[in-house]
Amino acid sequence: MPSFGPDPQTFGSVVPEVLVAMTVVVGLLTAGGLLLRRRIGRSAATRTSPPSPATARMAEPPELESLMGVSRIFDRSRRLLVAEELVSRELLRRHAPDWMVERHVLIGEHRIPFVIVGPGGVFPLCVTDGAWTQHDMKVLSLAADALGDGLPAYDGPIESVVCLAFDDQAPRTWQFSSIGWRGGWLMGLSQLWPWLNSWSPEHGVRVQDIHRLEVQSGPHWRYENERRLPASPNYG
Repeated sequence: MPSFGPDPQTFGSVVPEVLVAMTVVVGLLTAGGLLLRRRIGRSAATRTSPPSPATARMAEPPELESLMGVSRIFDRSRRLLVAEELVSRELLRRHAPDWMVERHVLIGEHRIPFVIVGPGGVFPLCVTDGAWTQHDMKVLSLAADALGDGLPAYDGPIESVVCLAFDDQAPRTWQFSSIGWRGGWLMGLSQLWPWLNSWSPEHGVRVQDIHRLEVQSGPHWRYENERRLPASPNYG
């Protein structure tokens, strides 16, 4: 009688191979599902929703109670910059080639707004919008001493000047016991240039020396002569 079912021997050898194949397929599908879920989870985590208004308010720094202290410092600085610019424009408009006007001169730890060198002499000058103190005069006196030390062969006048940028005050002298009765001058902007030219040229700085000073003042970029910080072990 013919047999209509599988051969028992053949069935016994085929079934394990089918089971192995089905196990591999199931494993691959399971691994693929896990990988897909991980990718979906990562993409969802990277999408950030905009913070709510309440959250944004909580993230902001607290409001400062007072800005008066720093605003006064900035206000003073801005007014002085305007005053110095007015004086600079006046000097550029009026001064002759035989005068040298140097700005922002560093002497020690202080910045002198102007040092003017010419036939009348040498004049360290600071500018103010109206307010000035004995400290300003002391700084100018120290600057005058430093400039005199830098010109050992010069014995002409070295006069400290405070210029009132928004005033027409006539030139007048000042002295303070706190700085050893050192003297200086105070005047308005309109009086500055006529006053500079009122000094006798026979005791000032020669035109040839002013030209030499212009050339020697550089700037000369001598990086190789400047002291360097020790090399870091991390950067060579």
